[in-house]
Amino acid sequence: DNLLQIDGDKPDDALLAATLHALALFCKARPALLLPYVELLPNYLQYDHCSAAVLHVCEMLPELLQLLDHPPGSLLEKLECFLGALVFRVPESLLQGTIKALCTTVTFSHNSQLLHETLARLCHMMSRGQDPEQAARLVQQVYRSILCAGLLCRYFDFESPTHAVEAISVDGEKITCTGDVTARVAEQLLGFTNEANTGSAPP
Repeated sequence: DNLLQIDGDKPDDALLAATLHALALFCKARPALLLPYVELLPNYLQYDHCSAAVLHVCEMLPELLQLLDHPPGSLLEKLECFLGALVFRVPESLLQGTIKALCTTVTFSHNSQLLHETLARLCHMMSRGQDPEQAARLVQQVYRSILCAGLLCRYFDFESPTHAVEAISVDGEKITCTGDVTARVAEQLLGFTNEANTGSAPP
C-alpha cells in the first residue's frame, strides 16, 4: 500500500528507502507477493540521488523477472532506459547490483545490442586511459570502466550465438559483435595489469 501511495509524487527519501527495504525483505521470503507491483518498480530508479532506492530495486528485479517468465515489453523498455543510464551514474558501491539487474533485463528483452554498445563505450574509455597523455586526467573514468566491463562479462553471456548482434561503435561505425567478446575484454584489462607491473599505469 505504501508503494502505491508514494507512486506519482516525489516521496521523502527516508520513506522511500524504508518502503523499498521492506519490500526487498518480502521479496527474499515470498517474491510472488510483489508481482502485482513489479511494474511500479522502474519509477523508483529515477531517484538516483537516493542510493537506497536503487539498491533495493536492483536487488528485487532479477528474482521478480525470473518469476514473470515473460515480462511485459513496456516494463523491460523502462528498465533498459533507467538501468542503462544508471551504469554511468550510480556510486561504485551500487554498480554490481545495477549491472546484474540490467543484464537480467536484457536476457528477457533480447536487446543485447544495448549491452554490446555499453561495453564498447567502456572499452573505448579504457583505450583512452592507455594513452600517456590522457591517463592521469581520466584515471577515475578508466577505473570505473574497468569495473563495469568486468561486471558486464560476469553477468551476461556475450558468447551465446543468440546474443550476436550488429551494434554501433563509439565512432559511429556499425560492427557485428561475435566471437569471444569476454576474452577480448580480458586481454584489454590485462594490459592495465602489465602497465601496473612496469610502473606506467595511471596513479
